[in-house]
Amino acid sequence: MTRMPERLTQARLPRWSLPAAWPMQGAQPVLADLCLRDGRIDAITPHTGTHADGWNLHGAPVLPGLVEAHTHIDKAFTLPRLGALKPGLLAAIETMIADRQTWTVDDVHARASRCLQWAHQAGVVTHAGRNAAIEILLPVAAVAIGLSILGAVLHFTAH
Repeated sequence: MTRMPERLTQARLPRWSLPAAWPMQGAQPVLADLCLRDGRIDAITPHTGTHADGWNLHGAPVLPGLVEAHTHIDKAFTLPRLGALKPGLLAAIETMIADRQTWTVDDVHARASRCLQWAHQAGVVTHAGRNAAIEILLPVAAVAIGLSILGAVLHFTAH
């Protein structure tokens, strides 16, 4: 198993993610070194060329994780079966209410599983908690737990 490095060197970070005082080289921000601790970024410093340890990214871009702030996994992958759609939010709600009459626990399970698998494969994370941004990866293993809850919700909302 590959051990995670303690440092990523020569990373290209987006200008908008850097402080205003970040050094420039011509019109581009200087490459960065990212110090890692417990699998998370602990510090970001301009690359000075003094660090031989870690993984050298050779100027490859490093971007923030994709964050899924709000999704309805129970409604995922319904578009192909809905036919022609009317524009507007109210029409979308009406269409979903009509489609929901055909939902089964197995149908929702299949669509929601596919949604979570796609999100996980794309590296999407979500944030939970009120004041603290706690990253929760969407591993496929967690699907069973979430879908058990979703199945119960469907059962109670159907009656």
